[in-house]
Amino acid sequence: MMWRIWMSLKFGGVAGDFVYDALCHFVFEVSVLIAWVSTGKAYA
Repeated sequence: MMWRIWMSLKFGGVAGDFVYDALCHFVFEVSVLIAWVSTGKAYA
């Protein structure tokens, strides 16, 4: 939460939220990708 507030202050409102959301999506996608690769290796 503090991270989101800091980003909003640093980038200003909407831009801060956009950057925050982009980072969250990126982290989520990387996590899914890692999970998918590890399950793929487990099945292989």
